[in-house]
Amino acid sequence: MKKVISVLMATLLFSLSFTANAFAQSSVDNNLKVDELLEKRAEFICLEQWDNVASIDQQLEQLGVEKLTAQEVEEHFVSVTPYVSTPVSSNVTWFSSRRDYTYGGVIYEVQTLTAQPNQNNSQLKTSGSRAIASSYKWKAGAMNALSVVGSALVGEIPGASLYLTVFETVSGFVSGISKTTEISSAEIVYSYAHTTTASFKYVKVKGQSDDYQSLTYISTMGTTAVGYQYPTFRYSGGSVQPNIIQGQRTINSIPTGYNSNANAVKAYLDPYAPTRAFVGRIKITGLESKSISTISPACPQFPSQVY
Repeated sequence: MKKVISVLMATLLFSLSFTANAFAQSSVDNNLKVDELLEKRAEFICLEQWDNVASIDQQLEQLGVEKLTAQEVEEHFVSVTPYVSTPVSSNVTWFSSRRDYTYGGVIYEVQTLTAQPNQNNSQLKTSGSRAIASSYKWKAGAMNALSVVGSALVGEIPGASLYLTVFETVSGFVSGISKTTEISSAEIVYSYAHTTTASFKYVKVKGQSDDYQSLTYISTMGTTAVGYQYPTFRYSGGSVQPNIIQGQRTINSIPTGYNSNANAVKAYLDPYAPTRAFVGRIKITGLESKSISTISPACPQFPSQVY
């Protein structure tokens, strides 16, 4: 009988352990999926593909992410900073999700409030255009056509960079061109759009009411889309008609620690732990490395500063 009980206890403990591990893995998978969907959503906003944005919203809802109205954000989150107020507006989309995070044997609940822009103007998005021309001779593989570099407040963000030469942007449109082909003149019209996603982390011990949660960690990521079109392109051996050569690129600038539940819990416990991870600058350059734009994204300290 003792042997049977021991076997049953071992089986039960294994089952409980497996269930807990499966739940933890499921939670991690959901976090990654939500992050991926919000990144893709920001790209669709930059490209103004609103049907795709609506499709992403449905997928987020299925993962337990709640869409909040501006009024709900005002009522439930702005009270954390009573000396700051913001008008209730409809130019920002707010999402709320909750995840458990275990640290030091204690289970904490992290509520994430995420802000992204919509079709209306807001401080979370910017756009513009510029034309740049060059008339002196240079080789197609040696001239910069487009460069986008994202930086945090303390340096360049790993992976947040894009470099394209003139050859890379035109080779698919111009037959017979090589990296050493001499370009006699060219003009590129650039258009760009940038979207900021802001993440606010609220932490409390699991089981406590929301009255005990604290805003401990704030971070942003940036999504930048740049389109280019050559009205003029002449090279040794020929030329192409205007508006034939065109393309578009999108990059995400995600600073280390962005949207980190681990960092949020550590900041809840340790007043000296990091509490911010912001995108500080997006630098876009074109032909001859001339500046197209230097974007300084919003770095909100509270939800009330997003408008």
